[in-house]
Amino acid sequence: MASPDRLMGTVAVILCNFNHARYLPGSLGHICGQTRAADQVIVIDDGSTDDSWRIIETFAREHSNLQALANERNLGLEASIAKALGLVHCDYLVWTAADDRLLPSFLERNMEVLARYPGAALSFSEVVVLKGDTEEIDRFSTNPAAPPNFDLSGLPAYLSPDQLRTRMKDGYLPIASNTAVIRVDILRAFGGFPAPLRWFADSFACTALAMRHGACVIPEPLALIRSRPESYSQTMRDVPQQTQVLNALLELLAQPELRDIRAFMKECPSNLLRSVDSQAFGEAAARLGFFRRLRTLEVARVRNPAKVSRPASRSSIAELCPQGLA
Repeated sequence: MASPDRLMGTVAVILCNFNHARYLPGSLGHICGQTRAADQVIVIDDGSTDDSWRIIETFAREHSNLQALANERNLGLEASIAKALGLVHCDYLVWTAADDRLLPSFLERNMEVLARYPGAALSFSEVVVLKGDTEEIDRFSTNPAAPPNFDLSGLPAYLSPDQLRTRMKDGYLPIASNTAVIRVDILRAFGGFPAPLRWFADSFACTALAMRHGACVIPEPLALIRSRPESYSQTMRDVPQQTQVLNALLELLAQPELRDIRAFMKECPSNLLRSVDSQAFGEAAARLGFFRRLRTLEVARVRNPAKVSRPASRSSIAELCPQGLA
């Protein structure tokens, strides 16, 4: 007879690391110390030059469900996550960063709710931040300085696509990828995490999958994301890199197979405009016609697909962004 855990599905945890040796004992310790053990743990070291590999090998020797791989050189996060995704043989996956932390009941609570709603693309929980290299925690849902959107307590355990649309019309819904447990078959059918979107790839994929299939909501802290000035996501503050990602986003949303996601985001743009980067971009995109430009690309693709098969030009971003950003 299958175990109760197996009846709820299997789950893999993916961790990609580059020179984060000082965080690995904590992050791997919490992954391996879950109240509901992961069926598969994949750790990819992306050419680290610090003590990372020794720590990873130690955990691999002590935990039979942990598979450790090392890239010969630094290939970048996008390449590592694509490599890891190809190795997953479970029903669900979690993508966590080497400096983040999964709380002990993370897998247990998520797998419980997903078992009740097997059609959901994913589950997600509250956004909670570890400040820098401290143990100080900022729980946005109880922080009076944070927007009320981070409080998930009024939401049902499962949001259907229609319910999600209604909620997103009211404003930004924080579907944080570091809190998400994602159905692997649905993610693979979507094409995985779109590498050209870089730091926005995971957030975009999670939001798009939820728009198509619905998502489960757990209104409590289950994962901590570490906020540091040198974090990968902070590269979104770099204007040239931001421009590249915004061009890639325009190109991706113009694809015919994302017609439904495009329509959803036109109707409910809050998550797109909030997540891409900053309030400044959100305001500029709304004011200068982000979706009008997207419609132009869409029409052009239908008329002459070859002409718009390359990334959108830098001038297309200039149409969307305030002076000085593009």
